[in-house]
Amino acid sequence: AVSIPQCPRFVAQPANASRAAPPLSVVMTPFTKAMLCHFAIAYAAQPQRSAADQYQGAHKYQGATAAKITQEDSEGAVGRWPEGAAPSGVQAEEVLLDQSGNEDARINAAKSLGRIGDERAVSALLEVFLRQNDLQSVRQVAAESLGRIGDVQLVPALREVLERQNDNKWVRLAAVQALGRIRGTQAVQAMCEVLRRRSDEAEVRGTAALCLGVAQRDGEADLDLAVQAFGEVLGRQDEHDWVQEKANFALHRLRRHNLGLPLYDLE
Repeated sequence: AVSIPQCPRFVAQPANASRAAPPLSVVMTPFTKAMLCHFAIAYAAQPQRSAADQYQGAHKYQGATAAKITQEDSEGAVGRWPEGAAPSGVQAEEVLLDQSGNEDARINAAKSLGRIGDERAVSALLEVFLRQNDLQSVRQVAAESLGRIGDVQLVPALREVLERQNDNKWVRLAAVQALGRIRGTQAVQAMCEVLRRRSDEAEVRGTAALCLGVAQRDGEADLDLAVQAFGEVLGRQDEHDWVQEKANFALHRLRRHNLGLPLYDLE
């Protein structure tokens, strides 16, 4: 008779023997052990990302994504509070203005204030947005909330940050997107200024072009301003390729929109 080695897990046990599960090391095959060790080493080698890094990575809007975000107001952007309910306006203001507070809580507070949209909420959002020494992620959400409120009186503050050449690039990009949500000639003029300004980063200027392509305008005068800015940028032989690409796309979008033709026919 041939002797067949038995797996320790299935060796016959006396009737009164304990039925406790065998140790995991006995049940696992050598291959399973090797794979588990591989995944454990790979996970341990990954750099730990802070909440700010995760937020920044998720909000680097580029290309047509920037226009989509400008055109659509995400209802699911408001974060959840631990208690399951958003705080009152006064509580949210206190949380947002506290620079020593928890980053995620301050981001949630900025989103909540954007939904409230009263005078106190706007004041708190503006204060944080204008702080150059505050967290980038919090300032970005503050800018998004200001754009969501959509008051034309916010344009000067957004323009002020856009004119700061030493300010954070992603905060200024969020300011451009906020202008894209605000209807009116002042917002269109501010975006045209950014698009024309060569000293700004290509990401900021390209986003301004995309936002001009989807911004709500009050009349033909606003449309003419945007077209003139696109023509100036497209006519420069030494212009940045990415900026010209986005300006060309936005200009074609404006033409098709005003002619009533479907946008998916763009070439």
